[in-house]
Amino acid sequence: MTWDSRYVRHPLYLACILFYLAPAISTISLISLVLVAGIFIFYNFMAGYEERLLEALFGEEYSTYKKRTGKWAPAAHRKA
Repeated sequence: MTWDSRYVRHPLYLACILFYLAPAISTISLISLVLVAGIFIFYNFMAGYEERLLEALFGEEYSTYKKRTGKWAPAAHRKA
């Protein structure tokens, strides 16, 4: 399976979050988990900001794309 924008709208942000999450889980460090939560909040804010810009730029086309793909996880019930 390839990670591209057909499955999630922010594949690079998702990859970064997973990259930070792996050592946090493997070390079971509360500080690391809090840091990952902060990083997720930041990326979620950035993704929302970018989506507002893209929706203003592309209009209905981007709205349709948003309905087809998940923001952070692939949506099994949606058709590509």
